[in-house]
Amino acid sequence: MVGHGKGSGTFVYDLWNIDLKYMSNYLDIEYTVIRMSNFIHMDRFNALGLELKEDIIAFLSFYEVKDEAFRESATRSLIEKFCKRNNIILEAFPKSY
Repeated sequence: MVGHGKGSGTFVYDLWNIDLKYMSNYLDIEYTVIRMSNFIHMDRFNALGLELKEDIIAFLSFYEVKDEAFRESATRSLIEKFCKRNNIILEAFPKSY
């Protein structure tokens, strides 16, 4: 339920569109935030592909700032800040040692 695309102005950038009102027709948003907040720290999260991990982080990071004026989507910088605060490294394939 997270749409990923590109936006443009003076440069091209990534956008993740999250429509919480639409999502609330199908799931309990607050419960989903709690479950996903726990899930991002599990090994199963790290086993996911990069795009799906980005979608999950976009959802969580957007939820945190959903009440900001003019906030309609998640951006790459919002996702990166969320990852930094939560000690999450997004990569295509987890490293095995």
